[in-house]
Amino acid sequence: MRLKNLNNIGVELNLWVRVLEDKKLEDGMGHISVGRSGNAYRLKINGQSWNVELRDKSQSYDLDHNIRKGCAHIVEVIQVATDNTADLKIVFFNGDIIEIDDIEVGIDKHIEDTARKKAVNFHGINELGEILSEKCAIQVGDESFFVILAGRSSDNDFEHGKEDGLKRVDEKYRSFSVCGDGLRIPVAEKRLSQLESIFHADRIIFKNQQNLTPGARLARGKISFVSTASRVKAVAKGAMSRIIKNEESYLKKWDEYGAVEGEMLLSRAKDIGRIDWTETSRTNNGVKFFVSSIPSQLSVGDGIEITSEQPLYIRNPDVTWEDYSKEVEKDFFSKEDRNKEKKKCKSKGREDIDVDNDDNQKENDFRDSLHVSVLDINLVSNSIELDVPGVPDKGSFLILSTKGEETQIGRRMRARTSILEGSCANPQLGLLIEEGGVIPEVQRVTKLKALTPFVKNKIFKHEPTDKQKEAIEVALNTPDMALIQGPPGTGKTTVVTAIIERLNEEFDKTQSIRGQILVSGFQHDAVENIVSRLSINSLPAVKYGGKSTDSVFSEDAVTKKINKWCSDVAEKIREKNPKISQTEEQIRIKKSFHIYTDRPSKKNTLNLMHEILNLPRSIIPESVSIEAEAIIELVEKEEKVHIPVILKFIYALRVKQIAFEDDGVERATDLLYAIEDDPKGVDVDLGILKKAVRWNGEELSDILSGLQMLKNKLLSVYKKPPHFSVDIKNYDVVKLIAQVHSFLNSALDSDNKKNIVLAEFLHELENNPDGIRESVEDYNFVYAATTQQSEGKAIINAKKRFERDNDNPIKYDTVIIDEAARTSPRDLLIPMSRAEKRIILVGDHRQLPHIIDEEIVKSLEGQGASEVDLNEDLLEKSMFEYLFNRLKNLQKQDGTTRTVTLDAQYRTHPLLGKFVSDNFYKEYGESYKSPLPEKYFQQGLQDISGKACAWIDVPNGRGDESKVGYSKNRQAEADVIAQYIHNWIDSEEGYGLSFGVISFYKPQIKAIYKALGKHSITKKMQDGTWGVSQKYKFLENGEERLRIGTVDSFQGMEFDISLLSVVRSQNPEKLKNWMDNQEDHEKIKRGVFGHLMSENRLCVSMSRQKKALVVIGDASLMSSSLATDAVPALKNFYDLCHKEGVIYGQQIRK
Repeated sequence: MRLKNLNNIGVELNLWVRVLEDKKLEDGMGHISVGRSGNAYRLKINGQSWNVELRDKSQSYDLDHNIRKGCAHIVEVIQVATDNTADLKIVFFNGDIIEIDDIEVGIDKHIEDTARKKAVNFHGINELGEILSEKCAIQVGDESFFVILAGRSSDNDFEHGKEDGLKRVDEKYRSFSVCGDGLRIPVAEKRLSQLESIFHADRIIFKNQQNLTPGARLARGKISFVSTASRVKAVAKGAMSRIIKNEESYLKKWDEYGAVEGEMLLSRAKDIGRIDWTETSRTNNGVKFFVSSIPSQLSVGDGIEITSEQPLYIRNPDVTWEDYSKEVEKDFFSKEDRNKEKKKCKSKGREDIDVDNDDNQKENDFRDSLHVSVLDINLVSNSIELDVPGVPDKGSFLILSTKGEETQIGRRMRARTSILEGSCANPQLGLLIEEGGVIPEVQRVTKLKALTPFVKNKIFKHEPTDKQKEAIEVALNTPDMALIQGPPGTGKTTVVTAIIERLNEEFDKTQSIRGQILVSGFQHDAVENIVSRLSINSLPAVKYGGKSTDSVFSEDAVTKKINKWCSDVAEKIREKNPKISQTEEQIRIKKSFHIYTDRPSKKNTLNLMHEILNLPRSIIPESVSIEAEAIIELVEKEEKVHIPVILKFIYALRVKQIAFEDDGVERATDLLYAIEDDPKGVDVDLGILKKAVRWNGEELSDILSGLQMLKNKLLSVYKKPPHFSVDIKNYDVVKLIAQVHSFLNSALDSDNKKNIVLAEFLHELENNPDGIRESVEDYNFVYAATTQQSEGKAIINAKKRFERDNDNPIKYDTVIIDEAARTSPRDLLIPMSRAEKRIILVGDHRQLPHIIDEEIVKSLEGQGASEVDLNEDLLEKSMFEYLFNRLKNLQKQDGTTRTVTLDAQYRTHPLLGKFVSDNFYKEYGESYKSPLPEKYFQQGLQDISGKACAWIDVPNGRGDESKVGYSKNRQAEADVIAQYIHNWIDSEEGYGLSFGVISFYKPQIKAIYKALGKHSITKKMQDGTWGVSQKYKFLENGEERLRIGTVDSFQGMEFDISLLSVVRSQNPEKLKNWMDNQEDHEKIKRGVFGHLMSENRLCVSMSRQKKALVVIGDASLMSSSLATDAVPALKNFYDLCHKEGVIYGQQIRK
């Protein structure tokens, strides 16, 4: 830094001096002292000395006075004239030089953002650090200095930043403020770990003219600015390496779980092993592979890989999961590295280089292979039917496909590794998660306002509650993580939407807004539920990845919203520009011209002629129309190529013994019927085909040879030779195009240029969905994906489309995860590891827990783990609940609020809202209120009119519960539910109401579907599954009208009327005898009530309703003393129905 650029920080003197000796004065900085004689002064610059005198002697008093005061000073030679006179600038600071030595100051993202706003040109925070170091360092010979403000003189700098939402820096942390070239940087000393501290800056003040600051001090030492994150990363890595070794480590427990899960996967893959096939035959759905034997572990629905490359576990049967997973991870990264190298070579024009041909390239498991599903297994014919489009090459074989699992495991491992190494977007994440982690005191501290009038009016239907506003404020201002617990109906989604809107308002629009927010969740439904409501900057949010069951033609809620957005924009453009339709027609036909020119096919010719005929007669004369019609007539007369459907039956005819014995008779029958139904007929002897249809096990050789001859003959009849003619341009068409082109040009030249641009845009909007989606991605603030697909190729490519550092992991300003309590910790870490500023977890640990494999837990128990700890930490406690408690403990240490529980629900009748609050939340101090009065939740259904709660008693005498495999059902309850749904859903009172039918048991769901089928409310689908009939699927407003499912499919859902089928029922005498002979009271409760004892699931099942909750079950059992102990909520609901609702017995009105 030049001293001349440092203004108003002390006593400044600008002097002109004359050198008193024959030695040229040099530019530079140094010190000045009073000489030994007369008016001379001793000037020391860059280690050399000169005797000088002032040209203006009147200035000597000020100079002498300040020198004799003994204050630290620096002098700079600004300019040296040809006569060896010079212009000097001298700054006298306050007090002596402060000896600080060399120091590093960490800078954070906020300083980086501020510098960009001030048009500082840099690439990355490290380069910014170098720039700031140059602007603040003063070099005097071999010595380094910098200027600081300390004490009260620096207070204003620490108060700076309110306009950016920054909180003032607490006085106990304040150290000094560094003064530089046009800037000041207040520096605080913060704890980095228990043994280490760091100088840290989170704000910067740019000032061209700084206010006079007499308290400025000169410090000796070299100052440099570095990334705080790099320092935190090193500390976090060291701390995490110690914590992860501890048996109590939270992440270590999940490492152990993952290891067992991997061993089970690998063990199954080894057991199935390599399956060699001998013959194949095509089916309507795929291909059958005939094998010598079928592994007993293989099941329908399993993934199969068809490959010629032996996987590691077959090459080395003794390989452990630990070694195998390392190979998977290594192969993944080596593939990524090769792809990056290919991109670099391509960008440099070196496309001739084949990176994969490196002799040193290690063989990897990312082989060229096909991954398909098992459609059917036939143990009689030893065949496996796969959904493969064609027969693979000889030499290939079948193995269990582990690609999907390997991809998921790879994503989890990369997230875990980045957290343990401190290389994730927020290096402190691991310390934040682990109970033993000490959080460095360098977190970003802001004070953003919870709501603005715009967001409040846009998002909230009712006045937001204090807790909703607090939740938004905590989420916006958290230094790292916020957790919002939302009991049923408390408006979690509304709060999340408001948070996103506020983040968009606060975001610096001078930076790229592309995908700065990631919305994620365990399931697609949870993600779509949020983003389908969003419209940020008038754009719909973009979701990446689809359900595995989706077809390429299916649309999720987000895609529908993008399509609707396109439609709405197009409609508005046409409304405001009524004359644009003519311009659109002109643009459209120009596009057709280009298509025809590229490929003059018959289809394109016809399309082009029809476009011409659609043009206004004011543009083209009648002669052009007549000629276009003549060309259409000529083209339509030409013979069309026709491939009959019958060909697929000919191809499917079995002509080999093993294939014919499997389904040859069926295929021969299909072909015979197809030929007999063919109106054209065929002059071929079908006797051998009829013989094949009647085959009953006799010798096949004559039949098969005859079928082979018949197959060849039929193919020669039905299969026409390929059409290899090349389309050429028709002279008459080209001539007509030229004429129309001339007419269009004259019309376009005279038209409004604005309409031309808008017409081009409309054409893209309505005809280029992929291009529109890509454009929406480029300008979209919010990206969305499930936790696993947040690391998918599509979202990564979108994020990195215009990034210079394409090799760096993707990062988000904020990551929001909905239904976080349902998400497995290892999947939750994937998006969490990508959040740079804040993680916002939204959910409710009193509802459904995350999914866990109990076989893995049993395996861990067998390794000596504590059953109590496993039940608490793995089975019952989600990561959301663990972090809920961890963040509350952290608040006691640093005073930062990171958790909020919403306390008002608007979904359900106040009576039921209070019931759910009292039975599932009150004992944990998380109760909530129901502010809306009863009048908003009225219904007039037969038997329960005006009531919010009802119990329909189905006593044990009407039918006991039945065991179905490992589950249960109760037909008596299913019949009762079906009758009530039938009575209600088609009634006048039921018009416009939605119904949800819930059970804890899948066989009961099937029984309810079947019972409703008798009333035509449900039906059996072609694939054998049951579904709701079309009439009852949706309400007029598009909402779901009837849903039937297990509890797991209902979280996040809401229906006007909710029905819960209890299923469990016991014969009173048998129950009494069992209880008399059983000492283990807990075992009795489990045996009688089973899954009903899961408080989380019961909470979900009893909180989906808006207007009424109806429980169907054995009232005698559920109101017993045993129920009071085992399922108190059900007993309390029965009592509530007795007091405030209705209880019905066996009779049902029909």
